[in-house]
Amino acid sequence: MIAMANSYKRTLPLAEVVPSGSNPRRDMGDIGALARSIEATGGQPVQPLVVVADGNRWRVVDGERRLLAMRALYGDSPAAVVDCVVFTDYGDAEEAVAMMATDSKRPLSDEERGRGFQRMLRLDVPDETVSAVVGTDVARVRRARRIVRDTGLQTSMGAMLAAAADGLTEEDRVRVLAAENPEREAEAALAGHRREADLAETGAVLADAGVGLVHACAPADQEGLIWLANVHNVIGARAFATEHAGEADMVAYHLDGRRAVWQVFSRMDPADLAATTEAARRAERQRTVEDHMYTYGEAMLAAASWAFDSLQAATTGLPAFRDPLPKNLCALVRGMRQIGDDHVGEGSDMMEAAAESVPSLWEVYAACEGMWSAYGILDPASLDVEPGKAAAYAALHDALVADGWDPSPEASELRAMCGDDVATGGVADGV
Repeated sequence: MIAMANSYKRTLPLAEVVPSGSNPRRDMGDIGALARSIEATGGQPVQPLVVVADGNRWRVVDGERRLLAMRALYGDSPAAVVDCVVFTDYGDAEEAVAMMATDSKRPLSDEERGRGFQRMLRLDVPDETVSAVVGTDVARVRRARRIVRDTGLQTSMGAMLAAAADGLTEEDRVRVLAAENPEREAEAALAGHRREADLAETGAVLADAGVGLVHACAPADQEGLIWLANVHNVIGARAFATEHAGEADMVAYHLDGRRAVWQVFSRMDPADLAATTEAARRAERQRTVEDHMYTYGEAMLAAASWAFDSLQAATTGLPAFRDPLPKNLCALVRGMRQIGDDHVGEGSDMMEAAAESVPSLWEVYAACEGMWSAYGILDPASLDVEPGKAAAYAALHDALVADGWDPSPEASELRAMCGDDVATGGVADGV
């Protein structure tokens, strides 16, 4: 860690205090409002400026907005003074850390954070210090330092941290840095690597059981094929191998291009198909139910994870790194406070909060649990969409999208199944 410099309090002539040219902040916001706030509280900032000596002047390390507000109040008056904390033996590295770690009420933009982040890396601020300031792990900071050194790119902090994620190849990192949405690109690349690894591991078990593997999606024309199972993981592959031991002429295809699932079929001679029509019909129904349950599970997991993370990001952490409150999610959960135990499950007494208070993380969990349906939104017997279950999912989906969620492919697919005319009461229009 960087050793803290010595400091002391001092009231300095306002004319001798100057901004720092290395401040990552560019948008200073409403200085007039800040000036009025300072004037109303006695004419001095509640939080003194942090400064260092710079020749015969004093350079601001933390508090440039407060300095500008003081100038707006007092102009060029030679009598104007400002309360400061003076740091001695303060180097460039300490200054870079201070400018990123400020608890100013006006957050830095992602671009401004990117400038400050890269400056800390180029000044060799220790990895542990950078990690603490930006809120990420030390290993990712080390990879980001290498990216800054190797590429020299001036990009956002979010893009650099996304490109520095563990598990990405060098080709992945190049694509992430060039992407319009670096975080989404990194997530997609990592998901692709996990999918390939999972497919290979599960496929090896199926191959040992005598299943032929075709590294492509099943053909549109599946005449001569009777579906046997969707195999999602190694445990499922072992169970399938035990259940179908000794069977011949089985083949497995990828379910689709984004999930690590093998679809296993039995090959049938066309002459034998007539005798197996009913079996094929039952198998197809079961496949539809299983595929829908998987889509539903992935969609609800993605929605619940984002709901939980977005509320946590809005209510914890440093103000400069705090996300906006997901107001539509909050409105949806507050509405569920009126529903009771049957809907939210055990522990619903914890949802007895003030009507307009911000929901707790537990309440978000309980609300998502209350919306969960074992068979998704389909009736497993008729395969019809059940309106009540569709409305529950659509309400959650639409609330999160209104709050900024970028839904997963499964989440979008499930929302399309709900239909456009489904009732989604609970989304806080215009809140």
